[in-house]
Amino acid sequence: MKINEKRLSELLGDEVKIFVCDETGSTNEDAKAFLKEHDAEKTLFVADKQIKGKGRSGKSFFSPENGIYMTAVLPNVDIFNPGKITTLARLSEKRNTSRIISVSSLSITPCSELW
Repeated sequence: MKINEKRLSELLGDEVKIFVCDETGSTNEDAKAFLKEHDAEKTLFVADKQIKGKGRSGKSFFSPENGIYMTAVLPNVDIFNPGKITTLARLSEKRNTSRIISVSSLSITPCSELW
């Protein structure tokens, strides 16, 4: 599946920087490298395939082609309520992903992966 960068920009607006690629090692690593060179600002890293994807606790996971792998940089996040942010992000991902691609059903796994 090809990620529609133009549609993603339309949905998120101009205040979010978006980096889309067909393949990356890890969107998390892309975000970390970005933050070493730039101030924290609303930024989204999206890939169709990851070859070194990592989940919670640094465990690697299979990231096949035709997926949507994302890492969001959210400045000024309330670090005392990370659960709220994760829940809101999952719901937002589900709603907006459904707008970008046509799927009959989309469910959320306990981490932040969507199926």
